[in-house]
Amino acid sequence: MKRKILFAAALIAAAAVAFSSCEKDTDHDDDRIYIEEGEGLADPVTASDEKVELPAAIVGRMPDYLQTALNVRFTNAGSEISDDLKVVVIAQDQVAANTEKLLGVYGAGGMVVVVNPDDVQLSDWCDENGVRYAGDGGLDNGKDHHLLYAFNKNANYYFLDDFVHDDDEGSCNIFLDTFVSWVNKYAAAAEESSASLLGGATRADYDIKKLFAPQTVNHTYQMCLNDKTLAHVVASKADKLTRSGTIDVAYSVYPLYSFQANGSSAGDYYIVEGTFTVHNDQMYNGSWTKKHGGVKSHLCGFYLKKFEVSNTLCATDGTVLPGVKFPSQGTPVPETTIGSTSYSSGFQWSIGGSISGGMLGKDPQVSGTLSGSIGWNNSETRTVSDLTINKNSPGGKVGYVFDVNNRPHTSSGKKYTSVPSIASSDFTIHQSWIWYVPSTADNDTKEFAMSVWVKPTYESYHWYSSAADFSTSSWDDAVPEGDRTFRVTLLKPNRIPKGVLELANTKTGREYMTDIRIWKEGSSTSKAPDYTIPGSFRGKAATIELPTGRYRVQVKLGASADLLDPYHTPGTVEIRLAETTSVDAGFDFAIGSL
Repeated sequence: MKRKILFAAALIAAAAVAFSSCEKDTDHDDDRIYIEEGEGLADPVTASDEKVELPAAIVGRMPDYLQTALNVRFTNAGSEISDDLKVVVIAQDQVAANTEKLLGVYGAGGMVVVVNPDDVQLSDWCDENGVRYAGDGGLDNGKDHHLLYAFNKNANYYFLDDFVHDDDEGSCNIFLDTFVSWVNKYAAAAEESSASLLGGATRADYDIKKLFAPQTVNHTYQMCLNDKTLAHVVASKADKLTRSGTIDVAYSVYPLYSFQANGSSAGDYYIVEGTFTVHNDQMYNGSWTKKHGGVKSHLCGFYLKKFEVSNTLCATDGTVLPGVKFPSQGTPVPETTIGSTSYSSGFQWSIGGSISGGMLGKDPQVSGTLSGSIGWNNSETRTVSDLTINKNSPGGKVGYVFDVNNRPHTSSGKKYTSVPSIASSDFTIHQSWIWYVPSTADNDTKEFAMSVWVKPTYESYHWYSSAADFSTSSWDDAVPEGDRTFRVTLLKPNRIPKGVLELANTKTGREYMTDIRIWKEGSSTSKAPDYTIPGSFRGKAATIELPTGRYRVQVKLGASADLLDPYHTPGTVEIRLAETTSVDAGFDFAIGSL
């Protein structure tokens, strides 16, 4: 049972475990949700068979229910940390003592999963060790919020909320499905998902998805409707139902920056793809009959009535961020849709000029500066039935209400009790939009956050003898009010104006170029260089992305390691925004050291 986790809902996108099933009988197997009265659905909801077979370690004392579930899901886990591991699941109180080992796993691209994370302790640890922290400080609800926080150096984050009710812990394994899939998707990639983009390219119409790596954020909300009264026959016990479930939220965010040289289009752009999956099958008990003497209660619940969601770009402390806009062709989709069986979840958009993308922060940098036009196209038409989509996006807010149509009801003295599939099974909706922040400037270091709020509303019905006594009830507290919002810190784009220095080696066909040292104009060459390029180069160029400005360069050339002579640029080399500056060691360098 999680006790202390003042944890942040940030984009620490990282691995988490979803557990929920708020039934009161916890004596059953951990992989099934049982109906308390044994009625309703014929088949219980079961966990998937997916396992994590990657090399892993589970370190520290875990809550018993979590340890049991992890033992089932992780088939190749030990208790010692080594650099070759792909996943480390570790208790918060063991993080500091294992710093060096954790950094080894993290640096190699592995996944770190912190159990019962403490916001202050984990944030401090990340700051001290150059690890980006995307937590939200538990927002302002004053309660422990997350059970797991997972992250890697490639800006993949996963949050798992703590259980709404402690009784749900017995069914922990059922709700590990999303977590396990997420770990298998992201933990196996030891290398960065995108190589560093060296700017100066001149091709037009670049595909943003192919050029820049996104920040991914996955978050699992816990739901529980506990002991809700569906019907109550006079002088008899009330007909009640308890069900638990989860909502999975997944975002891919592409941060871009348009430099001030581009004029009116300058500023930050955050391209967002969002997917929400409400697991209604976990909440749905089906329909059943309960006899109370001579009266029969015909019951059904819980099925989805409405789902509300809101996304807001804000300051990292959650305060309102003024001036947020949607660029032309980047407004939120889907649009309001009434009486349609399909919706569009994407759009086409492009921007020209000098643009940087990727991620700049304490993580290994994945960034690049391009000159030309870059484009985005994720247009897709999706099929949906029995759903009305209402968009409400004033200012920079992205808000939606999804109303389920054709729910059980009465009409003209008849009752209609069929529950739409969208209300009783997994309901998935896709969204896309672009946030534009014109107030940012070259070399700014400010960061922003994304605040996400959800509210599902569920319904039940009952009737006794006819449509005349047919009645429905609804509840909007499946996700408690204090747990509806999470906030994640977004990676800022690279706002540093940069270009590329290309050092060609045409001295002779057999000479190596190595020990490349670069000083900013004004830096003393008697001190350590501001930049270096590792490695040796023969018959090929060395390249490095540098902030705009002037530099002095020194290299060593020779046929072997013991026959190297120093060469340097007689003057300075200018690096311009989004351009490639080429110098040739065979023609542009003078012999001797700086």
